[in-house]
Amino acid sequence: MRSDRIGWVAPAYVGLCIVFGGASAGGYIANAGLQLLGILMLALAWLARPEGVSSGAKRMLWWIVAAALALLLIQLLPIPGALWRILPGRGELAAEMEFAGIRRIYAFVSLMPHESFKSAVWLLPAAGLLCAMLRAPVVLDPR
Repeated sequence: MRSDRIGWVAPAYVGLCIVFGGASAGGYIANAGLQLLGILMLALAWLARPEGVSSGAKRMLWWIVAAALALLLIQLLPIPGALWRILPGRGELAAEMEFAGIRRIYAFVSLMPHESFKSAVWLLPAAGLLCAMLRAPVVLDPR
């Protein structure tokens, strides 16, 4: 896919966000629709060919997106229970679990992985919009 075809996606998506009322005014159905469209925009941005060499600012934004994805994956990564116990803030919780007789063989890095996943899903529209804008052709070149 050529990057000039993705230029209409970002303005159309912002328009849909305005029509549906933002984060929670439209309800769960509107949010789910915007999140699914965010996934579609991420896919379109991934399939779009870049227009040559990216500038330093664009490359930095791609690194920020990659770092956010890596942070999410690290939080949802199951690690051995012995390693989980030595992570900061886990000692008291591990002692209470031992007292209750709960033995964890593997645990997630995040204390509440479902909340981490939910936060990632809420970030999909913003991430999709950012990636679509990064792949869109530059209309006005400031140089």
